[in-house]
Amino acid sequence: MKQCSCCKEIKPLSEFTYIKPTPKRPYGRYHSHCKSCHAKNEKEWVRNNYRKAQARWKKYYQKHKEKIKEKSKEYKNNLREAALDHYGRVCACCGESQIEFLTIDHIFPPKRKTNRERKDLYGWLKRHNYPSGFQTLCWNCNMAKGIYGECPHCKRHMIEESTEKTN
Repeated sequence: MKQCSCCKEIKPLSEFTYIKPTPKRPYGRYHSHCKSCHAKNEKEWVRNNYRKAQARWKKYYQKHKEKIKEKSKEYKNNLREAALDHYGRVCACCGESQIEFLTIDHIFPPKRKTNRERKDLYGWLKRHNYPSGFQTLCWNCNMAKGIYGECPHCKRHMIEESTEKTN
């Protein structure tokens, strides 16, 4: 148990950030502020020192660029995998099942699309609990649907079905 120097509450050590030992300070220790006070103070500092914060973020990014890119790529892949798990791992039109070719498609075009939604469709789907109105298509079917209004596979299926009904 430890007392926070900011809010003066006594909290368990799990509520304080652990600072690892360094060459200058060979022993580990816990922050004097609890995590919630530390976050509140940090937010206020950023609001008051935005340019310094930007410089700090830029410096951190330059130092850890590869790790940040790797984590970002992993996060995006996990979002995509979750969306494909929900909507299916097979193209609804042609039956393609190779994951690299699959994407999520709006069944009906949206009334308006924000730039945010275009850039982060998989994140948007997760935040909105994977709503209906979307399907899995391969890139070929999705592009054909976007350019021609419908996929050639769908046209062919309709023609085949109509000839079967007339016979």
